[in-house]
Amino acid sequence: MATKEQIWTAADAISAEGSNPTLAAVRAHMGGGSYTDISAAMQSWRATQQATWNWHDKKPRRRARKPPL
Repeated sequence: MATKEQIWTAADAISAEGSNPTLAAVRAHMGGGSYTDISAAMQSWRATQQATWNWHDKKPRRRARKPPL
């Protein structure tokens, strides 16, 4: 049985490579595992990623505007 930490580590590695950490990709990266276990851990991984994502870094930078007088 794969642990949450192993699944998160695999998801982080896949994501760092620029790929989408799907259930199948995580399972292949780990060399096996239960889709049920992986799915449960990936739900919490995705929630953590969403909560810590810095959306401002991904938006185009805009020129600073002068404050109104």
